[in-house]
Amino acid sequence: MEIEVELRKAVKNKQFFLMYQPKVDSNSGEISGVEALIRWEHPSLGVVPPFKFIPIAEKIEIIGEITMWVVEEGTKNYKEI
Repeated sequence: MEIEVELRKAVKNKQFFLMYQPKVDSNSGEISGVEALIRWEHPSLGVVPPFKFIPIAEKIEIIGEITMWVVEEGTKNYKEI
């Protein structure tokens, strides 16, 4: 239950960040896009990977808020190449 409270705080205080991983075409070796990977920067636990908090976010029904943050953050600085 404590982690649920902490996760709600994380959403409110925007304690998340994105890491970007290139998607490489296996035939050409060229980068075909990027994948945004969310992480939670917890004040005392450090970086929490998504497999530890996404199921809880789904259970307490705040996954939609997190998803919207990812979309907004991921597209904030997007530039057409």
